Amino acid sequence: MRAYLTRLDSPRTGADAAHRMVVKGIGKVQKYMPLWRAEGNSLIVLSEQEPVGWRSTEHQTVNITDSIGDGQSFAFRLRANPVTNVIKKNGRKLSGRSPIIDEDEVYTWLVKRLDGAQLVDAGFTIEKPLIVPERKLCLHTVEFDGTLLITDQQAFLNTLLRGVGRSRTWGYGMLYGVSQ
Repeated sequence: MRAYLTRLDSPRTGADAAHRMVVKGIGKVQKYMPLWRAEGNSLIVLSEQEPVGWRSTEHQTVNITDSIGDGQSFAFRLRANPVTNVIKKNGRKLSGRSPIIDEDEVYTWLVKRLDGAQLVDAGFTIEKPLIVPERKLCLHTVEFDGTLLITDQQAFLNTLLRGVGRSRTWGYGMLYGVSQ
């Protein structure tokens, strides 16, 4: 399994346009859909295959697979949409989801999703929700910054490529490595 990180020069666009641009650049998807997040005037894209469709757009791609190993610290940033399924009193799930905003529950939510890594430390900020009126969506945004300890390279690569939580199509869920 390989993981490629690409920084793509891109004017600020909406989430729909950014998602289409990412999918076009990756081509045929293997196991996982590519993840992305907007950073200033760039899109950061994480994918399991090297991009092929951005020939006319300035970009830099790096294979990050070999730079991730057991016992290594990984400073990260994550934009997430921590939610829980709403449950009726009779135990049946509803189609709705409720945002998690309690501090302890937010940390628990994150730790449960970190296969192949342990959370060493993290802080988070609850940001203004992303509202997509044409889709009747309100995505509650939590921005995490912290450090992980990688305990199992293959499991962690799966976590990186799968993403964390819901709303990955909208630019959420990508564990993005940052310089320490």
